[in-house]
Amino acid sequence: LATIYTAVNGDIKRVILRVLENPVRDMGMGSAEILKLVENCPKGAETLITRIIHILTEKAPPSRELVEKVRDLYHKRVSDVRFLIPVLTGLDKREIISVLPKLIKLSPPVVKEVFNRLLGLNCKLSERLTFLYV
Repeated sequence: LATIYTAVNGDIKRVILRVLENPVRDMGMGSAEILKLVENCPKGAETLITRIIHILTEKAPPSRELVEKVRDLYHKRVSDVRFLIPVLTGLDKREIISVLPKLIKLSPPVVKEVFNRLLGLNCKLSERLTFLYV
C-alpha cells in the first residue's frame, strides 16, 4: 500500500487516507504488517503512516512496539515533531520534555491536541506530568 501511495496523485492519496480507517482498526495496533510498515516507511509515505498511527491511537494508548517504531522513524528520517503526537503518551518524561518546546510552537489546534493527548488519554502520564504544575 505504501509503495502505491507514493506513486499516485493527490486525489487518489486523499481517497486512500479516507478509506483506511476500518481496515486499520480491524488489523489493530499489534499487527505485524502495520508495525513493519511503520518501521520500513518508504520515502513519500509519511502522511499515510501518520494517518495510520492516528487511527490506531484515537481510542487507545499506543503499544510499546508502536512507540518504538515511531520513535525510531522520527529520529532517523521524519524530523517533523507532529509525527510523535499520536504516541506522546508512550514516551517517557524526558522525551516529552525535550519535544514540548517544538510542539508548543505549532498552531493552536495542534497544541490543543497535544495537551488533550497528554492529559486526557492516559492517567498514568498525567500523574507523571505533575512536574508541569510544581
